[in-house]
Amino acid sequence: MAASANLPDGEQDLVNAAKRIIKIREARRKYLPEGYFEEPAYNILLDLYVANAEKRIVYVNDACIASNTPTSTALRWISILVRDGFAIRFRDDKDARRTILEITPIGGRAIGDMLRESITI
Repeated sequence: MAASANLPDGEQDLVNAAKRIIKIREARRKYLPEGYFEEPAYNILLDLYVANAEKRIVYVNDACIASNTPTSTALRWISILVRDGFAIRFRDDKDARRTILEITPIGGRAIGDMLRESITI
């Protein structure tokens, strides 16, 4: 993953915490049966949070992969995240066949606050 540039003080710690959580979630899938830890909304939001900090584009297909669930499940959760104001989706201006997904300020604040609290535990 690319280094995050120009983040306010303390924000890099939150991005690093999000990356650690993603890596931990990947590691536990190696050792425990599939389906034990399905949290597609959380997986997608963590990925969007890191992508936002790294100025990286996330396409809906990428978010589906990040969810670690079947595409139909991921798409359903993406719709819920959009409906609830945690993410926004829009067409790619360069390729109308692709849809971009971004975390909203509400979603970013929620994940940031959760990460801030979790790194103090």
